[in-house]
Amino acid sequence: MKAMILAAGEGTRLRPLTDNIPKVLVEINGKPILEHNIDLARQYGVREIIINVCYKADQIMDYFQDGSKFGVSIVYSREEELLGSAGAVKKVEKEFTEPFFLLYGDNVTNCNLENLLLAHQKNETICTMAIHDMTKNKNSGIGRGRVLLNSDRSVKEFMENADEMSSLVSAGSYVLEPEIFKYIPEGQKYDFGWDVFPLLLRDNIKIGTYQFSQEEYVFGCDNIEGYHRTQDFFTNIK
Repeated sequence: MKAMILAAGEGTRLRPLTDNIPKVLVEINGKPILEHNIDLARQYGVREIIINVCYKADQIMDYFQDGSKFGVSIVYSREEELLGSAGAVKKVEKEFTEPFFLLYGDNVTNCNLENLLLAHQKNETICTMAIHDMTKNKNSGIGRGRVLLNSDRSVKEFMENADEMSSLVSAGSYVLEPEIFKYIPEGQKYDFGWDVFPLLLRDNIKIGTYQFSQEEYVFGCDNIEGYHRTQDFFTNIK
């Protein structure tokens, strides 16, 4: 399987850490956030990775190059303007003819990608979303995409920034089928949380889930608070 890692964001909420580097090169526990994601993908057998870049793109490309130093092969998708999480994937549609992983490059997680894929195969959906429970799983405390579930554990409701709706939150790791591209317009800024998931639910297209085990964690590192909580987590487990 291939994976796409989203890494184009500027990281304005991480300033001053991102004054001179892109947010995915900010170090957590001694290495860049993006490297944590590449290591995770490689750990589960992924060898081909597509990374979208925009803000200070040359720094990312210079650091990771073709990926061989990290045990993978990397292809870059350069965006002149940010296309959003879904628009970025649509831009490289030709790279994906089979199911693939999508990871958010500003997260640090130990999501079990093997179990995520097994859940996806069992779900028989075009999209399986890893979710975590903010009251049970170690996390940065910042939960955006809140989820309500049906009795079969598929997504009943998904809403960005709905703090009171549920303690279940998207963990920023997905398995997607190429069929997902039918729901993403060409050449537009488009987002999974704000656009694609609500569209799928309106059209009664099933979104499957994989719920984290108690040992799994996810830390969003897209703002200063999340960054410090993530650093503290790794400091405390050493």
